[in-house]
Amino acid sequence: MYGNTILLSALRDKHHEFVQEYPDCEIVYTGFTNNELNVIIDRLEHILLGRMTDFGNLTIKVSYMPGITGPMHLFSMYTASSDIGWHKISKKDVDCGLFHHIDELNDGTKLLYVEDAHFWTTQNSSTKYRKDILLIKDGQAQNSVIAPYDTNGTLLTCRYCTTDESEKWIKNLTLVRPYNPGSNNVCKLVKAQYQNNVLFENITIGFDQYPSSDTIGGDACFQIENSTNISFKNVTINGTYSTLSDFGYGIELNNVWNSRFENLEAFGHWGVFGNNNISYAYLKNCHINRLDLHLYGKDIICESCIFEKYQNSPDTSTHRYNRFDGLYGILLYKNCTFNDFCPVRIDYEYKVFTGFDCIIQGGTINIGPHVKCLVSILRITNADLSPRIETTGVSWPNIIMMGVTLNKSPQVSGLCPYSLFEIPNPSSYTYSGDIDYITMITIKPITIGNNIYIKEFHTDVNAIYPINRNIDNALTVISGGQTPSAGSYVVRII
Repeated sequence: MYGNTILLSALRDKHHEFVQEYPDCEIVYTGFTNNELNVIIDRLEHILLGRMTDFGNLTIKVSYMPGITGPMHLFSMYTASSDIGWHKISKKDVDCGLFHHIDELNDGTKLLYVEDAHFWTTQNSSTKYRKDILLIKDGQAQNSVIAPYDTNGTLLTCRYCTTDESEKWIKNLTLVRPYNPGSNNVCKLVKAQYQNNVLFENITIGFDQYPSSDTIGGDACFQIENSTNISFKNVTINGTYSTLSDFGYGIELNNVWNSRFENLEAFGHWGVFGNNNISYAYLKNCHINRLDLHLYGKDIICESCIFEKYQNSPDTSTHRYNRFDGLYGILLYKNCTFNDFCPVRIDYEYKVFTGFDCIIQGGTINIGPHVKCLVSILRITNADLSPRIETTGVSWPNIIMMGVTLNKSPQVSGLCPYSLFEIPNPSSYTYSGDIDYITMITIKPITIGNNIYIKEFHTDVNAIYPINRNIDNALTVISGGQTPSAGSYVVRII
């Protein structure tokens, strides 16, 4: 109807007409020459999508009209939410997940937004708040909060919306984003809020010219908030608006339960994922260069994934890690590959050092010249702790390695140590308390390459509880005072 070039405002009006008149219809894009559509951003306005949008393998090329600048999302999915009075829901209700006595929640399918209005921690002097999202069917939650709300420090606030179990989707699209150096023209694909059961499938994100490593930041190409049951299948992200020193993510999840990613191929200078307040995330057959959880979250499972540096970024030691601040439950890597890459980095920035179980089951760790550790603890001082009593102190994770192969690259010569816990800059670790949570180190069985030995701790620390060690008999266990040799396991008693 509009040829192969259209103003964003015109496309927006057409979408809104269909969505308002046929809210449950599937919108299908078809009939474009060469299956391409040029969209010119003439207003910083998003297009409201309906339940189902099939772009029919269309390539959308985006450009900004002269004089129009700024970040924006092309598309949105949004459901309005309403307050629930503080007197209607108690902290115990939220913890047990039963809401039959609340008129707004006792019938049908609802999303309940839960927030602790007493700040959880700070980041660079900015207050941060923990959140949960509960999927409720006929008054009963189908999931649970990450950590209890029935504490003296919690100030509870809630909102809700009505949803349903029908599948929504956005699929079969290639988006070519504009790259305008020196501007803040950050064109993001979609922002979804208060959604349940949404699939993003067969989507490729690229640029009209390839971004350098010192360009624009602030990306969140897929931005999902306060939602449940979110799935990505066969999604490719070829770069993001980000730099090595300025954040920008391909996928940003904030307060999401049950997110699933299959066949995700995604890279960016800063990293792929920037997540806050997520519970149960599952990645399978993904190839990415960074998975972050900030602030508050629980249970992350990665199966048959490859983690390595973004090939278009400079060959430095930066951004070769997955970062977890405030994680509870488990972190499971099953049959994954790490190429000169740190599986766990614990950072001081969010001041939340919670305990979890790090399980590496099968897979391969390829030691490179930049990374020689399983867990990297960047810095912790007494001043770095959250003021909340729920997160007081410092916890380190339990380590369980089963059936793992440990190799080193040809770039690493001589006898090579691999630390389970490493503090890259010991002078910055001045925390004076004992380490909580850790009670277990299991390495059994393990296949270890030539001229490699394993050591537990990079520096001397003290633990609150005795550590139960279950070490493969193929490794010779020695104390920290002895000279290590290939195939040995160096114990530092803590």
